[in-house]
Amino acid sequence: MTIPLWLKGTLLLGMTAAGGCLIGMGMERRRARAPSDAHLVVVATSPASLLLRHLETEVRLDSAQRREISSILARHQAGIDSAWRHLQPNIKATLDSSLREIAAVLDAQQRETFRRMVARHHPGVLP
Repeated sequence: MTIPLWLKGTLLLGMTAAGGCLIGMGMERRRARAPSDAHLVVVATSPASLLLRHLETEVRLDSAQRREISSILARHQAGIDSAWRHLQPNIKATLDSSLREIAAVLDAQQRETFRRMVARHHPGVLP
């Protein structure tokens, strides 16, 4: 089965936006975290559980809404995972290319600072 190009583009845009939101939420949580929480271990969670937690705090879901939304996310997770597996190599290549181009514009000191910043936010990816 061939996926139409417009659908791939739409999925890429949607996944990029969702990923950006999730990264932003994670960074905001880190920024807002009190210094006394620094000793806590960060547990890896799925984007769906992060979204659900965000909805709980921002939209103030009741328990029935939480269960129903959790069920919706679980039903669609296989499709999201499948789309991500198709899109992820292209996204990584585009990100790598963008980071290399940005690094080329910077002077030596800025480039080193940029590399550390990228390593902190995207481990394993170096411009």
